[in-house]
Amino acid sequence: MHRLVAIVLLALATALAVGCGGRQAPDPTNYTEAARYEWDRAEGIFDRRDYEYARSLYNDLMLQYPYSQYAVLAELRIADTYYRERSWARAIETYRRFVRFHPSHPSVPEAQYRIASAHVEQMPNDWFAMPPSHERDLREAQNAYAALRGFIGVYGDTEWADDAREELVVVRDRLAAHELYVAEFYMRDDNPVAAGQRARYLIDNYPEATDVPNALFIYARAMLQLGNTDDAVVALRRLSVEFGDTARGRDARRYLDEFGL
Repeated sequence: MHRLVAIVLLALATALAVGCGGRQAPDPTNYTEAARYEWDRAEGIFDRRDYEYARSLYNDLMLQYPYSQYAVLAELRIADTYYRERSWARAIETYRRFVRFHPSHPSVPEAQYRIASAHVEQMPNDWFAMPPSHERDLREAQNAYAALRGFIGVYGDTEWADDAREELVVVRDRLAAHELYVAEFYMRDDNPVAAGQRARYLIDNYPEATDVPNALFIYARAMLQLGNTDDAVVALRRLSVEFGDTARGRDARRYLDEFGL
């Protein structure tokens, strides 16, 4: 009878342990098994989106099992928790630290992409405040542009490359829109030298941007005001050939005809 009671109690204790923790506690003398147990535990909390608690578990894992493979993965996961919480600056800092200390780890491409994506997320949004975002501080857009170009240049064949290219188009057009806005401002302010410089900068640095036709037209007008007919003709002819079916292409042909160019 006593033996039967002991067996039942043991079965209940085992079921309770499995039900509460999802897994039985590992052999504490097996370093790798114990580290894996703590990793799985932290991952369960991460999947439940309790990111603050998950961070504490990942940190504990790193302290208790610093020489296991799971300690390195925990470093990356901590960065992921900040990313999921939209704490972009903390995420960037933590991903960079991971890359710096583990440059050959297979997860480095993912970390580099998250860094670039976090910069994109920090860019100002047009629909939240005025003036438009292209008139405001563009440091994060510039950081995002540099990070995305760098990522594509090194990791252009990875699974994150297509997303990075799509984001690069958005960032590039945001930066080009800023240059166009400034060029238009200088034209309205009767400053063709500055207008031409900003338009030229857009054309040279963002050659595939949506606003290139507008920049070419402003540049041509600025050059005409300055008496630089040769450069004006080059810009107008490029507009009429490469963007002939657009409004700016038609404007270019009209200018060429009206000014006898």
